[in-house]
Amino acid sequence: MNDDDEHLFREAIGDGIRPVRHTPRAETGGAKPRPSVRMGDQDEADALRAFRLGLHDDAIGASDLLSYRHPDLPSTAWQKLKRGELSVRDELDLHDLTLEPAQRVLGEFLRHARRERHGCVLVIHGKGLGSDGFPAIKNMVNQSLRHRSEVLGFHSAPRSMGGAGAVLIVLRTQR
Repeated sequence: MNDDDEHLFREAIGDGIRPVRHTPRAETGGAKPRPSVRMGDQDEADALRAFRLGLHDDAIGASDLLSYRHPDLPSTAWQKLKRGELSVRDELDLHDLTLEPAQRVLGEFLRHARRERHGCVLVIHGKGLGSDGFPAIKNMVNQSLRHRSEVLGFHSAPRSMGGAGAVLIVLRTQR
């Protein structure tokens, strides 16, 4: 800055200029904390609450049968599923789990079964007779399976395989 520019600058802002004092920054020491995904965690919690509330809508009773068929499931496969004539490649027992862990384990199981190309699996959910009058795990399984893209159909198992306390599931094969 030449003398003329400095003179013009001082005229424009005045002579009451003082330099800003330098204040040292505090040392943080160590690694920065890892950011949390608060909104994602909150969304998950909200979805779980809404899901729980939805379990009581059209609730399935302890002895009610579960049944769902996607249009892509051929009728011959559907009839075999209902009779328990499909070969079960893997099974999952949800007894002794509470609702949240059961939902997580069910999702992991179905993803694994699809990766392993298991066409038919069995999930034992129980009838809910040990719960407080409402078979929450059975209802969660019913609702969850209906909304999973890898599920082509499901039906309560024959009596010899668990009856109304278990469900046979036909999965899409992974391409």
